[in-house]
Amino acid sequence: PFPLLQLTGDMSDGVVTTRSLTGEGEVGKWLDFVAECFEVKGTPRSYFERHVVADASFNSDHIFVVVEEGDVFVSTCRVFERQIVIGGERVSIGGIGEVCTHPEKRKRGYAKICMEKAVQFMLDYGYDLSSLHSCQPHLQSYYKKFQYMGCPMYYHTLTLDGIAASENLHVSLWDYNAEDAVPPFFMFETYNKKFTSKSSSFNGAMFRTQDYWNKWVVRELQSAMEPKPTVHIFDNNKGYAIIQQRIVRGDLVFQVRELAVLEKDESKSKHFLVAALNQAVDLSKDDTNRHAVKVNIAVPLIPSGLKDIVKVVEQKTVADEGWMYRIINTKSQQLKRITAAFSDNKEMDLTMDALKCALHGGCNGDNLEGTSRHTFFNIDAF
Repeated sequence: PFPLLQLTGDMSDGVVTTRSLTGEGEVGKWLDFVAECFEVKGTPRSYFERHVVADASFNSDHIFVVVEEGDVFVSTCRVFERQIVIGGERVSIGGIGEVCTHPEKRKRGYAKICMEKAVQFMLDYGYDLSSLHSCQPHLQSYYKKFQYMGCPMYYHTLTLDGIAASENLHVSLWDYNAEDAVPPFFMFETYNKKFTSKSSSFNGAMFRTQDYWNKWVVRELQSAMEPKPTVHIFDNNKGYAIIQQRIVRGDLVFQVRELAVLEKDESKSKHFLVAALNQAVDLSKDDTNRHAVKVNIAVPLIPSGLKDIVKVVEQKTVADEGWMYRIINTKSQQLKRITAAFSDNKEMDLTMDALKCALHGGCNGDNLEGTSRHTFFNIDAF
């Protein structure tokens, strides 16, 4: 496990130790602790247990705890080992998650100790980047103290008139709820070709191995996303869409979580999306007005020419400000090369501004809400 660190001072009632878990035998104790920390938010223990069981890269050494005398856990955080794709290249990333302090032990600097330990771990073990997500502004300000900087994702909420099935397209549903459910291989293949290949124009998407698909993706579909989404399969496995129905400020909104179509059929992407939305509307328990279907979709996923086949009555832009990144390996030649490719200044230093520019797919100033290529899918969140 990662080395111990002894700390004393005003931040605690005595001596505390920060360390990684000593092995698999401590995971159960840690799960109990995290569940107790998040109890007030209503997050069940099963949520954190799923992030252990379904994570093919899980390593108890990547979980850090602050321990008081008597081996009592008082604070924790975890580093998720992942790869994301920027500019068609895989970049190693440490995802920060499950950060919490026991309610009775807060305001003593324990979370700060844990975060510093996690950052040092990523520095020592050669991660290129780190990322996290928080929807709470006060926590976003807190993480900035550790050199994390926000990089928003942009979404359009479209009110569409004319959602209807296409006679030339067949859309079926994949039932992922079976105990032995395994995603069709074409989904794994299509996702990687669309979002993580060298020719991909999407920046920030998670690289998913087949094992990751079979474990993490299926478990998240089955248990994490409520209400449960529907998975729509296009003609002869040419692509898929994941759509979730949500109530937002009293309105039924169809949220397009993922949309991937094979490159040779990219021109049909808009038709596939409309067909999938039509099927989702049919499955809706509400009597949805087909002349005012609200759809939320990440800007990079919006198919070219969508407005040519369906009327957009209204369009609103929403920015998710919660995505935050930090450069860990400031000497990474790979990152410098990637970020330089998205800048007019090829000698640009490796900075957070340069990274944000790369994630958005270019420095487009005030037009990012319509052109950003920053893509991180909810199902991959840690």
